[in-house]
Amino acid sequence: MNNKKVYILGAGSSIGHSQGLFPSANDFFRKAKDLNIDIKNEYPQVVDYVQDKLGKDISTGKGATDIEDLFTYITIELEGNITPDLERIRRQLFVLIQRVLVHLERKVDISVNNAYEEYVSFCSKIGKEDTIITFNWDLLLDNILKRKEILKNIYMNTNAGVSHPEHYNNFIMDISAIGEGTIKHMSMAYPHKEWKAETGYYLKAHGSIDWFYCTNDKCRAFGKVFPSLDPEVTHFCSECFEELSLLLIPPVLNKEYRKYPIIRKIWNLAKKEISVAGELVIWGYSLPPTDFYSLWLLRQARQSIKKLTIINPFLLNTKGVLRTSIVKRFQNIYHKKIDNSNIFLYSSYKEYCENKKIFYNTIHNF
Repeated sequence: MNNKKVYILGAGSSIGHSQGLFPSANDFFRKAKDLNIDIKNEYPQVVDYVQDKLGKDISTGKGATDIEDLFTYITIELEGNITPDLERIRRQLFVLIQRVLVHLERKVDISVNNAYEEYVSFCSKIGKEDTIITFNWDLLLDNILKRKEILKNIYMNTNAGVSHPEHYNNFIMDISAIGEGTIKHMSMAYPHKEWKAETGYYLKAHGSIDWFYCTNDKCRAFGKVFPSLDPEVTHFCSECFEELSLLLIPPVLNKEYRKYPIIRKIWNLAKKEISVAGELVIWGYSLPPTDFYSLWLLRQARQSIKKLTIINPFLLNTKGVLRTSIVKRFQNIYHKKIDNSNIFLYSSYKEYCENKKIFYNTIHNF
C-alpha cells in the first residue's frame, strides 16, 4: 500500500496559520500600508508603473491589486523588452514583497498567546517520507521546520543538535548550494532507473524571500542558491564579489524555471514525488486557471493517487454552501482516476485534524 503523502501549499495555508495576518495576493498592498510602509515615496517607480499599466493607485493600499498578476505582467514585459527602468521596477517590487513578508513574520514570532499553531501541528504530523511543495515566498513554514537553527549551525559552525523534521535539512543538503560543499556531494550519484521516494523534501516552487544567487555567468557560483538568515541585508558572492540577487518567480505560464538551475531541479523533483504519491493534500491552493505549469505538475499523480484532500477556507460561501467550482478544478485533473468517496473537503486545517469533513452531494462522480 502506498502511504506517501505530498502536500501542496498555497497562500491560504500561511493566512490560516497566521490567523489572517498574512496577505492574499489581492490585499498585499493593503498589508504594506498597515505596516506603515510609505509605498509612494519608497517605491515610486512601482507606483507609477501600476498607475500607468493597470490604472490603479497602490500607494493608498485601497482596492484589490493582485501582486502575482503584477509580478507576472512585469516578467512578461521583460521577456520582450529588457530595459534598466523595468529591471529597477522589478527589483523594487522584490524588495517590497520581501519587506512586507519579513515584517509580518516578526509579528508572528513575537506572539505570546500560542495562537499561531497550524504549521506547528502540521509539522508534528508529516511523515519523514512525505514531501511538501509550496508556492509561497514567505518563511513561516520554513521557520517551523527549524530553518533558523539549521542555518545557524551551518553558517556559525555551532554544531548544536537540532531536533526537527528532516524535510528542510534535506532541501539544504540535497538541493541548495550549501549541500554541494559537503562530503556527500563530492562525487555524483549514479543515474537511477526508478523513483523510490523514500526521502521527504521541502520544495519551494516559486523561490523564497531568503534565497540569494549569483547572476555572473562567468563565476563558479553562477546560479547557486544560498538561503540567508538575514534576507533584508545585501549579500555578495564569495567567488566573484558581485551583489547577489533575490530569487522569486511569479506564477506565469513560462516560469523561467530553465533559467534557474535550482528551480528546474525543484520542479523535476516535485514531478517525481507527485508521480508516486498515494495521497495529495492540497491546502490553501485554488489552482489559478492561468497556472498551467502547476496544472501539469498535479496531473503527474494520475497514475498513483488513491485519495485527495482539499483544505480551503473558501470552499464554503457566506451561507455555508459549497463552492463547487474549486472542487471541480481538481476533479477535472483526476477524471476517472478517483471517485467522490476518496475526496475529502475541509474548511480549515483545524477541521482537517478533527476530521470534520464537508459533505457534498451535488458533484457527479469522475
